[in-house]
Amino acid sequence: MNDNNLEKLYNDFRASLSKPGSAYFDEDDIIDIYDYAADNNDDFIRLEALMYAARMFPDSVEMADRRNYFYYYLGIDSGVESRLRNQRELSPLGRLLKIRMEGAAGADIAPKLERFLVTLADKLTDEEAIQIAATASVNDSGYAWMTGNARRIADRCDSPVTFIFEVVNYAREADDFSTALKMAEELTMLEPFNVEFWEIQATILVELSRYDEAVSAADYALAVDPSAPESLRLKGYALFSRDGCSKQAYDLLKRGFSPEMDSRYMHAYHVVAPDYETPDSIIDKTCRYLDKHPDDQIMLTTLALMGAGDRFEKRLTSVVEPHIDGIKDSIPWNTWALSLITTDPDAAAVILNEAASRDIATPAGVDILFEAVYRSGHYGAIESIFKVLEAQSKSYLPVARLALVMSLVRCDRRDEALVRAKEFLNDIPDMPDLMAMAATPMQAQLMADSLERRLRNIIAALEAPEIPPVDDFDPFGL
Repeated sequence: MNDNNLEKLYNDFRASLSKPGSAYFDEDDIIDIYDYAADNNDDFIRLEALMYAARMFPDSVEMADRRNYFYYYLGIDSGVESRLRNQRELSPLGRLLKIRMEGAAGADIAPKLERFLVTLADKLTDEEAIQIAATASVNDSGYAWMTGNARRIADRCDSPVTFIFEVVNYAREADDFSTALKMAEELTMLEPFNVEFWEIQATILVELSRYDEAVSAADYALAVDPSAPESLRLKGYALFSRDGCSKQAYDLLKRGFSPEMDSRYMHAYHVVAPDYETPDSIIDKTCRYLDKHPDDQIMLTTLALMGAGDRFEKRLTSVVEPHIDGIKDSIPWNTWALSLITTDPDAAAVILNEAASRDIATPAGVDILFEAVYRSGHYGAIESIFKVLEAQSKSYLPVARLALVMSLVRCDRRDEALVRAKEFLNDIPDMPDLMAMAATPMQAQLMADSLERRLRNIIAALEAPEIPPVDDFDPFGL
């Protein structure tokens, strides 16, 4: 049955659910509907198809197999084991499911799979080909058997392409790129006019950093369909990875642009686009991309640094609010800012500024951030981020103050460090917000005393006739 007829059958079945008794579907129809729903991750229709089959075709072995697999995927292993044990004769799918469950428990399933293959009476159907690959991939012994016998297994399939396609996917999941590439090459030999298969081959070659061959594979795909978006992106990305910024890489990535595309393409596009495209156009594409990938913090940060204004604000809120759950939670912000410190301190300051403006950058979390930045040796970033806190009247943080003073010292700006240290020392009596970090007034007082002691230590060292080595008075103990 072709895809259009399958989709119509699927839609007819869905429509019939609101009008019981309005349509009849035979056993083959229900099998096709179930498999189509499985391909589209529609568990509702899968379950409805199973219930329909239980009423109308209670003796259907094929639907019983699908019911067992459905329960297995739901984690109802004991029920499936019982059903398989009580069946007088197992179908190929039932035998494979039994082997799969044994493999998941750690058994060596290679001999069992070999016995299954040599005792097969008929060729494997598409569903059986899919399940033998899934079964073999459940542990190392099965995977080794499958990859070592892939050609034999494919020859026992109604559609060798179906099985080989599954092997490619499992090999990529296992980071077994040599097997994945070998099987992908088989796919393109079997169906040389299948654009998707050339794209799979090109993707694997990119993952192997074999960019010349990746370009060649993408060219084969484009020879079949010159406007295939993924093929355009793959070729552009391979050229970018091989040659860096180039007009050809930019043109291909631009032609293949889609808001749904993989993040690596978007990141590459952002590197090459500024030489050939206006900032407004780049911002527009970035916003469209972020509508589909709201959690891509790299692109969100890039958008902030491009001065996207309200468009940045809108997307920033969509990223952070799911983490808040009605309470102040600075962890995503702090982690995000810290991850940017080594590559882009200005970006870290932007992110922290947004957190502070929403009053969700908790003091304790920001203090931890400052200490981590200071210990990483990025002293220049400390001042940028501290200015953000000052602008938000949140510069009372003890560790942040100590980190700023010591960063100035380590940048040989000792006069400024001394001025700041004295300023912070004088501020201590007027730091009521210190309570935000303390569980009790006593703890707040202890924190204030500790800050005072450390600041006086630093001031004494900086005012000494001969300033001692910085490590001797560094409160962070570096």
